[in-house]
Amino acid sequence: ALDSSDVPILAQTLDAFLKSRLPKLTSDSLFQVGSRVCTMASSILVIAIVARALDPVDFGFWVLATSLSSFAICFDLGIGNALRNRIGIRLESNEAMTSFWLSFVVLVMVAAIAITVAAMLKEGFDWSLLLKGANGSDLERGAAAIALGFTCYIILQPILLGMKGFYSYQEARLNSLFETTQACLMLMAAAITLYADLSLLGGLTLYFGLILVNSAVSLFVFVQLRGWAHGITPALCDGLRSAKWILKSAPPFCLLQIASAFIVTLPPFLVSMLTGVDDAGIFRAVFVGFLAILALQAAYMMPIWTAFSLAYHDRDRAKAMALLRSGLFRNLLLLLILPVVVLAGADVIEIWMGRPFDDTQLLLTLSAWCILSAYITVLSVFLNGANRQLFSFYAAVPGLLLLVPLSVWAGEDQSALGVSIALIVTAILTLCLHTVFVVYTLKTAFTSAVTR
Repeated sequence: ALDSSDVPILAQTLDAFLKSRLPKLTSDSLFQVGSRVCTMASSILVIAIVARALDPVDFGFWVLATSLSSFAICFDLGIGNALRNRIGIRLESNEAMTSFWLSFVVLVMVAAIAITVAAMLKEGFDWSLLLKGANGSDLERGAAAIALGFTCYIILQPILLGMKGFYSYQEARLNSLFETTQACLMLMAAAITLYADLSLLGGLTLYFGLILVNSAVSLFVFVQLRGWAHGITPALCDGLRSAKWILKSAPPFCLLQIASAFIVTLPPFLVSMLTGVDDAGIFRAVFVGFLAILALQAAYMMPIWTAFSLAYHDRDRAKAMALLRSGLFRNLLLLLILPVVVLAGADVIEIWMGRPFDDTQLLLTLSAWCILSAYITVLSVFLNGANRQLFSFYAAVPGLLLLVPLSVWAGEDQSALGVSIALIVTAILTLCLHTVFVVYTLKTAFTSAVTR
């Protein structure tokens, strides 16, 4: 266990780790890509292990419960990303500490309210509408699993501020370190679930518990490196007088996160409602593979987000264009990876899941959606860095509104394939709107004075 005498040694060690001579942006991106590779490998292995540890229905419950991480981001209310932008250009000021602790307390309060309301609504909700094909004890177990996942991911939101803070201080390597550690802990939880023959709820409790512990350690490290551990009380006293920045900066991020969360979280639940929990488990497993590819691509873009913010702050149009071209060009790598996924994916999934799979059409449609989403990510990061989060939200809303009716219409006959086709249609629309807003931003935002 760490005590107060260990903190200076820990800080010195981490400072040395951070101060390498590699070019900062490139090395941070490489560290992020490396951690996402570990996370991707861990996610794939976790699903393979859990598919063998649990029966098909419980496996479906597991993947639905763990898929709620994207939805829970809504309860961050956009504060995390707003904080990241805010302290990114106020690194050495007391305002950074004030903003951090105020954000933390606000998110703790939001988490408490959300969990209380969810607990009150849980008993009155008709879970059979969401978990088609489950009944009796299976339905109760599925409801408990989803409630557990929701609760843990909500608790994570204030704790994750430390991870987001690392980006503001160009310390993405530390973020990578904790992401890699979390990937290993997730894999360990799945292995214990299999070999100790844990129940669905026992395995999920271990899985989420280890994630919470790792995130709490990352928060501790971030605060110690800043020297903010003893500054929470004065920071809050000052912060309550300057809390208006949250009302000004967070809502655009909140709206964007809600749109993104629903686009990523809804598809497996739509499959569950249309065809059943078993099919939802398989769809989510395949979907996770493509989300892992997108996470790998996003890992490279996250350090560039701060660079976009600085370019916007300096009104450096040339630098912004160079960063945008770099991000778009690197997406071409996906055109080399995804054909291999389509050709070999069915056989790989059979080995991976230990169950028959021959839906090549699903792999093809999700590959097309993956390519479109990768380009949307680049354009969205640019707009967020340029303080145009609402543009990203406006671009995402039409697709989000169409996703459910299109999925229901196409999914009645095509099941999971219909949902994936709906994803493609909405992604095309979203990409077109993002492109329009990026062109407009380049023409206006880098020449006009914008109050930050």
